[in-house]
Amino acid sequence: MAHGYGQRRVKPASRRYKGLGMAKKFKAVSLKNKIRSVERMLKKNLPPEVREAQEQKLEGLKKQQDIHTCLAAERKIFLQDTKIKFFVVFLVQSEGK
Repeated sequence: MAHGYGQRRVKPASRRYKGLGMAKKFKAVSLKNKIRSVERMLKKNLPPEVREAQEQKLEGLKKQQDIHTCLAAERKIFLQDTKIKFFVVFLVQSEGK
Protein backbone atom coordinates (compact mmCIF):
# COMPACT_ATOMS: atom_id res chain seq x y z
CA MET A 1 0.00 0.00 0.00
CA ALA A 2 2.78 2.31 -0.86
CA HIS A 3 0.70 4.20 -3.38
CA GLY A 4 -2.16 5.14 -1.11
CA TYR A 5 -4.80 2.85 -2.61
CA GLY A 6 -5.46 1.01 0.63
CA GLN A 7 -7.95 2.54 3.00
CA ARG A 8 -10.01 5.56 2.18
CA ARG A 9 -9.69 8.44 4.60
CA VAL A 10 -12.95 9.78 5.99
CA LYS A 11 -13.26 12.87 8.14
CA PRO A 12 -14.99 12.39 11.46
CA ALA A 13 -18.67 13.34 11.42
CA SER A 14 -18.22 15.94 14.14
CA ARG A 15 -15.82 18.02 12.03
CA ARG A 16 -17.67 17.69 8.74
CA TYR A 17 -19.93 20.76 9.13
CA LYS A 18 -18.73 24.16 10.26
CA GLY A 19 -21.84 25.10 12.18
CA LEU A 20 -24.63 23.22 13.82
CA GLY A 21 -27.59 25.39 12.89
CA MET A 22 -26.60 26.42 9.36
CA ALA A 23 -29.67 27.31 7.37
CA LYS A 24 -29.86 25.94 3.87
CA LYS A 25 -30.09 28.60 1.18
CA PHE A 26 -32.79 27.91 -1.37
CA LYS A 27 -32.73 29.16 -4.94
CA ALA A 28 -35.53 31.41 -6.09
CA VAL A 29 -38.02 29.53 -8.26
CA SER A 30 -38.61 31.06 -11.68
CA LEU A 31 -42.02 32.27 -12.82
CA LYS A 32 -42.05 29.66 -15.55
CA ASN A 33 -41.61 26.83 -13.03
CA LYS A 34 -44.26 28.29 -10.71
CA ILE A 35 -46.74 28.44 -13.61
CA ARG A 36 -45.94 24.85 -14.58
CA SER A 37 -46.45 23.57 -11.05
CA VAL A 38 -49.81 25.34 -10.69
CA GLU A 39 -50.95 24.01 -14.09
CA ARG A 40 -49.96 20.48 -13.04
CA MET A 41 -51.90 20.88 -9.81
CA LEU A 42 -54.99 22.07 -11.72
CA LYS A 43 -54.94 18.88 -13.80
CA LYS A 44 -55.63 16.89 -10.63
CA ASN A 45 -59.03 16.37 -9.04
CA LEU A 46 -59.23 19.23 -6.51
CA PRO A 47 -61.97 20.64 -4.30
CA PRO A 48 -63.67 23.72 -5.83
CA GLU A 49 -62.28 26.26 -3.34
CA VAL A 50 -58.71 25.01 -3.84
CA ARG A 51 -59.18 25.03 -7.61
CA GLU A 52 -60.42 28.64 -7.55
CA ALA A 53 -57.48 29.73 -5.41
CA GLN A 54 -55.02 28.02 -7.75
CA GLU A 55 -56.67 29.55 -10.83
CA GLN A 56 -56.36 33.01 -9.27
CA LYS A 57 -52.73 32.31 -8.45
CA LEU A 58 -52.14 31.16 -12.04
CA GLU A 59 -53.70 34.36 -13.44
CA GLY A 60 -51.48 36.48 -11.19
CA LEU A 61 -48.37 34.56 -12.23
CA LYS A 62 -49.23 34.93 -15.92
CA LYS A 63 -49.71 38.69 -15.45
CA GLN A 64 -46.30 38.88 -13.77
CA GLN A 65 -44.76 36.95 -16.66
CA ASP A 66 -46.34 39.30 -19.21
CA ILE A 67 -44.97 42.31 -17.33
CA HIS A 68 -41.56 40.68 -17.16
CA THR A 69 -41.47 39.97 -20.91
CA CYS A 70 -42.63 43.52 -21.73
CA LEU A 71 -39.91 45.00 -19.52
CA ALA A 72 -37.31 42.76 -21.14
CA ALA A 73 -38.39 43.89 -24.62
CA GLU A 74 -38.33 47.56 -23.56
CA ARG A 75 -34.88 47.09 -22.05
CA LYS A 76 -33.62 45.50 -25.26
CA ILE A 77 -35.00 48.35 -27.40
CA PHE A 78 -33.54 50.95 -25.02
CA LEU A 79 -30.09 49.37 -25.23
CA GLN A 80 -30.27 49.28 -29.03
CA ASP A 81 -31.28 52.95 -29.10
CA THR A 82 -28.37 53.95 -26.87
CA LYS A 83 -25.95 52.02 -29.10
CA ILE A 84 -27.31 53.76 -32.19
CA LYS A 85 -27.16 57.20 -30.53
CA PHE A 86 -23.58 56.57 -29.44
CA PHE A 87 -22.61 55.49 -32.95
CA VAL A 88 -24.26 58.60 -34.51
CA VAL A 89 -22.51 60.92 -32.04
CA PHE A 90 -19.22 59.13 -32.69
CA LEU A 91 -19.63 59.60 -36.48
CA VAL A 92 -20.50 63.28 -36.11
CA GLN A 93 -17.43 63.87 -33.93
CA SER A 94 -15.11 62.00 -36.30
CA GLU A 95 -16.38 63.98 -39.33
CA GLY A 96 -15.72 67.27 -37.54
CA LYS A 97 -12.02 66.47 -37.12
